[in-house]
Amino acid sequence: MGNIASLHLTELHLGDRCLDGVLNNNNYESDILKNYLAARGLTWKNVLTESLVALQRGVFLLSDYRVTGSTVLCYCCGLRSFRELAYQYRQNIPASELPVAVTSRPDCYWGRNCRTQVKAHHAMKFNHICEQTRFKN
Repeated sequence: MGNIASLHLTELHLGDRCLDGVLNNNNYESDILKNYLAARGLTWKNVLTESLVALQRGVFLLSDYRVTGSTVLCYCCGLRSFRELAYQYRQNIPASELPVAVTSRPDCYWGRNCRTQVKAHHAMKFNHICEQTRFKN
């Protein structure tokens, strides 16, 4: 690891801007999550804590299955893991707890893999917190 600071995932300190674009660099979807949290007095730390519990229970999964809350990671790997957990956190918010403007949008065919979701107009028009349905075998 050399001089790169590393910590346990549970000790990760990302700062208050870590939710900006946290959901696949889609600012619209990320703002939905930020507004949801703000309305409930929650922060990114709550997302991390709850997500790590879900990870421990096997409800949430990380692409690197070896990573747990006690895994020592550098900041970049910690942030990548947090982004994966934040996506699953958002995915698990019941539709009834989200505004109708959010839940009434049709799913994008490309879902979470959409390359256009970074564009504001497309992000506002379609839901991207879903799996890809187009060209899937």
